[in-house]
Order: sequence, then C-alpha cells, then structure tokens
Amino acid sequence: MARISIWGLLPFVLFACGDKDQPATDDSTATDDSTATDDSTATDDSSTTDDSTATDDSTAETLPTCADTFTACGGDPTGSWTLAETCYTSTRPAECEKAFWTVETSQTGGYELAADKSYTSAFKIVTKLTYISEKSCLREGETCEDLAAPLKLDSCVDQGDVCECKGGGSLDSTVTGTWTTSGTTLSLTPKDAPKAVDYDLCVQSGESMELIIKVPPPGTEGEARQIYGVSTGA
Repeated sequence: MARISIWGLLPFVLFACGDKDQPATDDSTATDDSTATDDSTATDDSSTTDDSTATDDSTAETLPTCADTFTACGGDPTGSWTLAETCYTSTRPAECEKAFWTVETSQTGGYELAADKSYTSAFKIVTKLTYISEKSCLREGETCEDLAAPLKLDSCVDQGDVCECKGGGSLDSTVTGTWTTSGTTLSLTPKDAPKAVDYDLCVQSGESMELIIKVPPPGTEGEARQIYGVSTGA
C-alpha cells in the first residue's frame, strides 16, 4: 500500500484617606461634593472617545465574512492588504478506508500590490496533522511506530485498536512578481513562474479585498476564498 505525505502549503481602583482628628475635613468633604469634579469626570463619560473607538469596531464590521455571499466585482487592488479570514479547509485522502487525516492550518500575512504592477506576498503557514488508522491497515509485521517515517510525521503511537500519528510544521513564504487585472480577474505571476495564478476579485470601498482562486489546489474543501483588510498605516 502506497503512503502519501502531508505538506503544509486571528483592562481602577479609586480610594481616599481622611484624618479622624480633623472632622472639619469631613465638612470640607463638600470638596467631596466638589468632587462634582468627579462628576466632571463625566468627561470620562464623555470619553466617548472610547465610544468613538467604536469607529474602529465599525471598520472591522465593514469587512465581509465567510458567511456572506461572494460576488466578483473587480476593483483596484493597489495597496497593502492583511489576511483577515480564510473560508476553506484542507483535507487529505487516506490510502486505507479505515484511516483518516485531520488537517489544521492557520495562516497569517498578506499582499503588497504596488502601483507599478509589482507585488510581494509574505505568509506564515502553521499546520498540525493527525493521522488515525485502524491496525488492519498495517502491513504484515508493521507496527504503529513504523508509520511515522513514510508519512513524514513526528510520531506514531499504539492507542489500542488504532494507531495515532501526529506531526506538522510551519512555513514562511515570501514571493515577488507582477500583477494585472482584467475585468473581475486578478492575475499574479510569481517571478520565474511559467504562468500566472488567476483569482476572482472584489475590492469594496478600498477597505476590503476578497480573492477566490479559480483553480483550487488539491485537498481544498469549501469555497477557496480569502478575505483581506487594509493594512494598518497603509
């Protein structure tokens, strides 16, 4: 039985002290009444500047989500974009029908799309892999521990009725190249690559960018969509 390997392609405490021998200071606690200055700390309430930070929240709310329906709308993607959400998962087939893979992937990074049509992408991808196999999938004389090397995983252990294997890793990827748009299609051509990679594109109000790769890589489950927000300072 052939083995396949796995690759990894989002907080006051306020107190006062008084002298008990000077109760006048208790009367002068009209100064406590004058702690209407404390009430003037309604300026703290007027710290609607904090509420005005709701504008920060509201900007976050302007980003589409994976629950929204995507429609390619085109637009100008020039600028700096940070990945906010991915709308797909990665899967892998198992050679044995009584075995299965679990793939957990997190991705951070983004794109810099310059006005001169050059681009740089920089991403960090972290992948966690689990492979569970019933022992009936083992070859004659093979043990659970023997699965680690051909599957390129860190370890495989005997869990009674099944073998459980775990592994994964991280990948830092930086790519440069050129970009063009045609209608609602964004084409990215990595340096020295034989051809471009095409995406359905939608840029909304210069605040968000959504991409769906037209030809998803093998093992992609769900809509191959990525949602980006404008990078801070962009």
